[in-house]
Amino acid sequence: MDLITRTDVSDLAHREGAGTCVTVFVPTQRRGHDTSGDALILKNLLDDAEKALHEAGMRRPDAEELLRPARDLQRDAMAWSHMSDGLAIFLGPDGASIFRLPIELPALATVGDRFVIAPLLRLLGGHEQYLLLTLSQDRIRLLEGNRLTVDEIELDDVPTSLGDVIAPFEPRSDALTRSLGRGQGGPAVFYGHGTIDGKLKGVQLTTFLRHVADGLSQTLKGRDLPMILAGLAPTVAAYRQVASYPHILTEHLELNPDQLSDGELHELSWPIISRLRNEAREERLGRLRALLGTGRASTNPAVIEQAATEGRIAEVLVADELDWPRTVPRVLRLGEGADENRFEFIDRAARATLATQGDVTVVADAGLPDGVAAIMRY
Repeated sequence: MDLITRTDVSDLAHREGAGTCVTVFVPTQRRGHDTSGDALILKNLLDDAEKALHEAGMRRPDAEELLRPARDLQRDAMAWSHMSDGLAIFLGPDGASIFRLPIELPALATVGDRFVIAPLLRLLGGHEQYLLLTLSQDRIRLLEGNRLTVDEIELDDVPTSLGDVIAPFEPRSDALTRSLGRGQGGPAVFYGHGTIDGKLKGVQLTTFLRHVADGLSQTLKGRDLPMILAGLAPTVAAYRQVASYPHILTEHLELNPDQLSDGELHELSWPIISRLRNEAREERLGRLRALLGTGRASTNPAVIEQAATEGRIAEVLVADELDWPRTVPRVLRLGEGADENRFEFIDRAARATLATQGDVTVVADAGLPDGVAAIMRY
């Protein structure tokens, strides 16, 4: 699964006025399901987007070039066998960005002078998405989860087992080391016997986990999702000593994760995230209720949009139960009937808020009259 960060969403929100942009969202099926219909949905959306580009005055060769990365993906049968719940494609003058996402997306394409980010808002805050890191000597795994499932993230440059860092015992030495790779930059490889959690020497355990943490630092760069650790107590404690990721939760799963399926790991980890999510929701809504009527908060869409353009919003709250993505046409030309379009209004308000370093959070069971509220800086 491709990791999309808050920084990625913010960067997409900032791209405006630099040329024609096409945004495409496709609901997709996970591995094991028939994905032929998903590719057809993408093809139809691209056909309609190309027509909209022509109608807006773009030359046919230019439109074809703009859409080419998405057309290539449409014809890539192998790629469709590795999808998640949704596919987001952003095509602009500077190239293409494509993300497979663990959230349901509408079948929608937009054409205009900016990218649309509204369907991605559920990825910002709300504590629904989370990370689960399983720690054992035989298997290091990083999974991304939500309320429904967990999916394994492919790890590059991260040792995923003890054998990647600590070589088997050699008769001539109980604890010799050498460096992997050329020069002095490779990870140390220990020669000796022992296993993690009681038998492996502390220095070997620490070395192994430090290489795991160092490798993950690049994978997790820009991420702000809460992380749950799963493993036996000594291993979890040792990993906390070397980890640099700042969003590791205090609560962890004390068990041998190698014995559990993905479904079992999700069943044990989601209640932790669900509780955090509910606590965050109550805190945000309590703060909103306390500020309503003081001029520091509003549920009025017109007031919110004006405040967003002026950079006065500290946080926009969007109701999770909103079904707005399904109310718009399949292909939307931005700026046409925008004042009447809740979908585009929320998108504009979110983009303006992110552009001034404000926060956007999707909140469940919010009870907001128009599905949106804002807390002001002043």
